[in-house]
Amino acid sequence: MHRRSLIVIDGELSITEEFAVDWVKLGQNRATFSGDPRNNASYFAYNQNVLAAAGGRIVEVANNIAENTPNQPPNPDDLEVETLPGNHIVEDFGDGRYALYAHMIPGSILVQKGDVVAPAQLLGRLGNSGNSTQPHLHFHVMDGPQPLGPRGVPFQIARWLRVPYQIICGSNTNCDPTEDPTNLQPGTPVRVHQQAFMNLDLGRF
Repeated sequence: MHRRSLIVIDGELSITEEFAVDWVKLGQNRATFSGDPRNNASYFAYNQNVLAAAGGRIVEVANNIAENTPNQPPNPDDLEVETLPGNHIVEDFGDGRYALYAHMIPGSILVQKGDVVAPAQLLGRLGNSGNSTQPHLHFHVMDGPQPLGPRGVPFQIARWLRVPYQIICGSNTNCDPTEDPTNLQPGTPVRVHQQAFMNLDLGRF
């Protein structure tokens, strides 16, 4: 999650990403990729469907930002407030709640501004554009329609399987699963309802 992510916009601190989640996908090798780590297609999350988290109206779309090379920081000259989310969608859920789906594949977004979408409707494909170093979906809910200016708000997922795990270090002193997920030893999934997906959670859907 992004609880410590602060962005300065027009001279003021933005905490839009306070409850954001970066979603990656682990393969059978318990890593996020297999093969060439500098090829987006090597990542299990790449080109996966991005579905609407709830019904609502599309209020912003960006669909033509080039993708990045994985494990290589984006060129700072290419990053502005408007391009940080890469190819993205902002959806109005109603009641003053908006959602950002960020870092999608250029040209993959299937909706336009003004479209009304249903829950689980296909919106586009997950990619590696904007401020991103590997294919993943950045998702957060906020109290305004701008991707990075409003206040982030918490959200819950209706139902999912939380997978408990242990980190097996062995002789490796690095026990950070974000750096070396092959150390994960998953346990028995537990079905949960109306719960938030927390930092370093492992889940199935």
